[in-house]
Amino acid sequence: MSDWRLTAASTVYTDALKATESLSQPAVGFVNPTVTTNKVSESLFRQLNTLIQITVQIKEQLEDLKAEVQAIKKEKEKPNVDLTTSIDSLAKDLQKLKIGDKPTIPKLQGKLYVYKDPKKIFEQEKEKAKHR
Repeated sequence: MSDWRLTAASTVYTDALKATESLSQPAVGFVNPTVTTNKVSESLFRQLNTLIQITVQIKEQLEDLKAEVQAIKKEKEKPNVDLTTSIDSLAKDLQKLKIGDKPTIPKLQGKLYVYKDPKKIFEQEKEKAKHR
């Protein structure tokens, strides 16, 4: 937050005003320094306005950090996975795997009839490749 208007609208700021309202009503947060004629009071108001702004920013950053810490704690509280059971289940899964067992293609019995002899076709193609 960089603007005092945004700070004045924040819940942290309004809660602080409500908390200090019992001291004097109405509770005063940011003050326009030009209202007073005394130069000392004017600079004091400016300094206090700056302090209010900084305090609210620090409070909001603190709330963000608290939320992050709580999220980290929740993440840390998750139960750890037992490595031995994980390894055992992985070993069982690996035992089920079969490598190299391909389904066999049934071989046809009898003669295979073709239009041309495959050996002759191969030799012709080989000769064509030599001439290229």
